[in-house]
Amino acid sequence: MSKVSLTLDVDSLLNLPAGASYHAKSGRASLDVSRGSKPGTVYVYASCDSLQRLVLYYERLVEGYKAELEKNRHEEVEERKPPDNRLRIAIIAFVAGLATGIIIKIKIKIKN
Repeated sequence: MSKVSLTLDVDSLLNLPAGASYHAKSGRASLDVSRGSKPGTVYVYASCDSLQRLVLYYERLVEGYKAELEKNRHEEVEERKPPDNRLRIAIIAFVAGLATGIIIKIKIKIKN
């Protein structure tokens, strides 16, 4: 476990010039404390190398999942694509059925 601590007097922090900060580092842990531009504002940034590596690992993992999900969405949209002209297919089927019925009726009358 990496751990870092920094003890500051409030007066020393308030007298800190703009852009300056206090730093502390111990092993993989680091700490940065600075005064903000607004009165009474203090910025504290803490990091740990092992946490940064873990965050990077999960970011890459999420990017892979996003790419795979996007690929699957594209394939799903292409599979669900309806036929180009449903009305045209329905009319052709109706006319073919009607013609078949007329031909069958004519053949039956000729036999009788």
